[in-house]
Amino acid sequence: MHLIKPILFTVLCCSLITSCDPSVDYDQIIENRSDFDLWLKNEQDPASDSMLIPSMEETIIAGWHGLGSPSQYQLCDNYSWIDLILDVKDHDTLHVQMDVTDPTIWTYTLLDDKGHGSGVCECRLIISNADIR
Repeated sequence: MHLIKPILFTVLCCSLITSCDPSVDYDQIIENRSDFDLWLKNEQDPASDSMLIPSMEETIIAGWHGLGSPSQYQLCDNYSWIDLILDVKDHDTLHVQMDVTDPTIWTYTLLDDKGHGSGVCECRLIISNADIR
């Protein structure tokens, strides 16, 4: 019984001084609603890895989990690659008619507001057949 009070006191003190910094879970997603598989590539560095975005699927192309708040992603301008392009797989004559680096064509959504500046959010780009010519 004599040890319980000091241990409880120590636990209480530690919990009071623990930081309550906001945290964020963020994903950058391309949703491919087209009939074509797409390649996400870095235009300036063709030797870098590319990412396949299959038809009728969504792919997380970047993500972040850590300190911060969802509001810092509202403009959808946090890209992991600067010179992104989308190519239509196995079709030299078809092209995606969007500049995927333009943050104004992405849609920001706050998925879960956890309070105190924390939460879960995403920026999503949807590609359809109308975007491919």
